[in-house]
Amino acid sequence: MSAIRDVTEPKQANKGLQDDCAISSAQFKELADLQFALDQHAIVAMTDVQGTISYVNDKFCAISQYSKDELIGQNHRILNSGHHSKDFFQQMYRTIAGGGVWHGEIKNRAKDGSLYWVDTTIVPFLGLSDRPRQYVAIRTDITERKAAEERIQSLAYYDDLTRLPNRTLLKDRLAKALAGARRHQRRVALLFLDLDRFKDINDSLGHSVGDLLLQEVAERLKTRGREQDTVARLGGDEFLIMLTDVKDVPDAAVAAERLMDAMTAEFVVQGHSLSIGCSVGISIFPEHGADCDTLIKNADAAMYSAKESGRNNFCFFTEDMNAQAVERLTLESSLRLALAKEQLFLMYQPQVNIATGEITGLEALLRWQRPGFGLVAPDKFIRIAENSGLIVPIGEWVLRTACAQAQKWQDEGLPPVTVAVNVSAVQFRQEDFCALVRRVLNETGLAPKYLELELTESLLLANADLRLSVVQELKAMGLTLAIDDFGTGYSSFSYLRQFQVGRLKIDRSFIRDVAVNPDDAAITAAIISMAKSLRLKVIAEGVEDEAQMSFLRAHHCDEIQGYYFCRPLAVDKVADKLRGNVAEMKAGRRPAADHVDHKSDAVGISLMSIGLALLVSADPVTIQQFSLALRELSILPEACQDAASAALLLKRRKFDAVIVDLQLGGQSGHILDEASLSPSNRTAVTFGIEDNDAEVTSAFRKKSQFVFERPLSAQSIHKTLKPAYGLILGERRRYFRYPVSVPVIIRSESMQEVWCKSVNISRGGMALSTQVPLVPGENVRVQFTLPDHAVPFFAESTICWSKTGHLGVRFVSISDERESELQVWLSQKLEETLPRGIAEQLRKAELCSKGRA
Repeated sequence: MSAIRDVTEPKQANKGLQDDCAISSAQFKELADLQFALDQHAIVAMTDVQGTISYVNDKFCAISQYSKDELIGQNHRILNSGHHSKDFFQQMYRTIAGGGVWHGEIKNRAKDGSLYWVDTTIVPFLGLSDRPRQYVAIRTDITERKAAEERIQSLAYYDDLTRLPNRTLLKDRLAKALAGARRHQRRVALLFLDLDRFKDINDSLGHSVGDLLLQEVAERLKTRGREQDTVARLGGDEFLIMLTDVKDVPDAAVAAERLMDAMTAEFVVQGHSLSIGCSVGISIFPEHGADCDTLIKNADAAMYSAKESGRNNFCFFTEDMNAQAVERLTLESSLRLALAKEQLFLMYQPQVNIATGEITGLEALLRWQRPGFGLVAPDKFIRIAENSGLIVPIGEWVLRTACAQAQKWQDEGLPPVTVAVNVSAVQFRQEDFCALVRRVLNETGLAPKYLELELTESLLLANADLRLSVVQELKAMGLTLAIDDFGTGYSSFSYLRQFQVGRLKIDRSFIRDVAVNPDDAAITAAIISMAKSLRLKVIAEGVEDEAQMSFLRAHHCDEIQGYYFCRPLAVDKVADKLRGNVAEMKAGRRPAADHVDHKSDAVGISLMSIGLALLVSADPVTIQQFSLALRELSILPEACQDAASAALLLKRRKFDAVIVDLQLGGQSGHILDEASLSPSNRTAVTFGIEDNDAEVTSAFRKKSQFVFERPLSAQSIHKTLKPAYGLILGERRRYFRYPVSVPVIIRSESMQEVWCKSVNISRGGMALSTQVPLVPGENVRVQFTLPDHAVPFFAESTICWSKTGHLGVRFVSISDERESELQVWLSQKLEETLPRGIAEQLRKAELCSKGRA
């Protein structure tokens, strides 16, 4: 269509007026016919060159919802929806003002505020000077077509549930972001976020609640991101967040922490209060990949590693994660065949009454003999089985096999003992779990009272109301329930009453150092005490040595399980073990492994040490004499026989005292030198044990603070130890680290402030949990507030060590008032971790030490 010349203007032609009139009439008739045709099929409007409306037809009034009177004389901007940019309209006006015809699609706003789309052609009417004097706009309603296109576009590029971009749109935006980052040498970060325990919510509350929760999660993620970032949903509970213009790698860590904080806040969905966390994997362009697929794959691998590290965590990608991902896939493929090919088998570890030594139960432990690879560690394949769903058929096999074997032992005349079977959260969530347990008991003939199911704390506390009904049904069958790994989760005693469990199993991580670490000792003692008050039996797992055994006996733990008594047994060895145990009980003997010398409960309590001493001597009698003397003073000895072993121990542990037998000759000097040069042991109190050669003793006397004289006796050892007791206690106080989690702010010149959490605090510094990498040696300022304190502490500090997820801070400068306040608080916490008698010994010894000073 071309521009229309306006023939209504007077013409300067040689023809007569009549001819002019005749032509004008014909043309007017033609235009009138054209207008009628357009009015029947199109939306028509006319404006002057300023945009003032001079004519509209009925269809225009219908779609705009304005009357002709409301439109005539108004500027066309009355219909502007705000959808189009200024450049859009400027280009339009340049076209029609120059006499050209413009065609395009416009989104307008009707009188009631609704929006509509029109396909528009604007034709200028030209005067004799070939300049526009008015415009006619011919429109067609395309609102339905545009809505259909938007629906198609939405389905193709957006997630239908959350309205977030999907994988396709994310990859398109990521490709453009990577191209820009290459040009400007910038970084792009990709965060792969997966919700923790979302499947629990879906399975227990239904998919409708799960969908609503995902919508809430999407809204939170959008509000925590920058405008230029992209938050996308891949499917299920997986989200990807693309961060552009990332200046430094720590910026991605800060963003991850912000997202994790957003997820930890409580969600309320249909009256349900839901607490979830998330695991985040991070990949960075260009360090971790140069294309979209590689960056997504590596962020996914890092997310999986974050889940392996304990969930509600984030992790940066590293190269070895690729190998781990391949290994996981290979293991899963092999595991799918393991059950059918009878590669899985059970071993049984006895559980023993700590007072009598009688075997009271057996825990069924799953093992996998993988052809060509040998035994696969359970912690490697159990998690894979849970994530893949294979744990359901494998768990059923374990339950059936253990129950059948327990009944078989009873049929053979062996004393009935309880068999304990671990239950995965995935199994517990199955709707027919109770029916499965009932069916297995009926098929195997095992009485319910001889079956114990071990559940984790987190399993019970996730959607506790629904879990309670399952627990009540299991209890009604007559079987026993135990809480496994107690102390590693929520450790709430209130739910123990609610669920009416029968036993607690203290996690092996607390038992490992229970005779050495006051923190673990205090936690273990507290668990036992509170469990007793609730009339619950307590079993400690992972018991491996005499010191652990003595501590647990002194604190009246009911049962133990671990290598100290017996390693896990193959099925054909269990019967002999049970028969032997019965014979020992009838003969009135304690099991051979239980050989601790009981002088009194005080000896056991003394194992709650207030100090740790390294004892180095090649003479077993000397080691025995010093071990007894040190234990009486609540100092735990760690003994070895040569300089090489001592050097390894000095590198691995912090000792309050180092005692070296000078009969080792030149080795003794090396050991004392190692202690004085050790970063963690250079302030330990040092002792030498006199050599028969006076010259040797004299040569090494200067390297030790105290010397024990031979011949040795309990009295002579005590005589030398007691004057040094205050020094040892002082060393203990100095290096005492109290485990506490408080918010900490780190400020430095090189980066923005970092928010993190403390792991422990001592007089000289603190350990922190953070994924933000800081460089050892960097000077920072640390701010924190102690529990039950109002005034914050400020300490000029230095980063002294750093490893994945954690770093150490050494206080360089802190005000005298605050330093004194910190010391008093730590002293109180140290005394709280010790039994009353030992705490009193500590205070008396320190007073004596101050008196001598």
